[in-house]
Amino acid sequence: MLDRVGGLLARVGEVVRSCHERWDGRGYPDGLAGEEIPIAARVVFACDAYNAMTTDRPYRAAMPPEAAIAELSANTGTQFDPKIVAALVKVVERGAPMSVTTSDGVRAVLAAAPLAHSASAAS
Repeated sequence: MLDRVGGLLARVGEVVRSCHERWDGRGYPDGLAGEEIPIAARVVFACDAYNAMTTDRPYRAAMPPEAAIAELSANTGTQFDPKIVAALVKVVERGAPMSVTTSDGVRAVLAAAPLAHSASAAS
């Protein structure tokens, strides 16, 4: 549906479609592997997994961040992109990420471009 809309929403559809693809090609729906998986989808996949592990669920308590990082690391190179996991680990170890407005962050991911460093983003 999003592909038919076009523009930036088509890119969102690509990310949504690909965020269950695995680095080793054993994911779904298209069996993409490695660099074939859009970078934004690889980021969403790893971050979503970390979030799912570190938040309480009705059926289980949240894992400590260290356990979630260990799980991501154990699945690096099979389920997750090694570079994405390494970057996520750095962000988690650093603490709260830098402040970026939601719309700027979304635009940067959709455009597959680095964030512009503006005065408003730095404050």
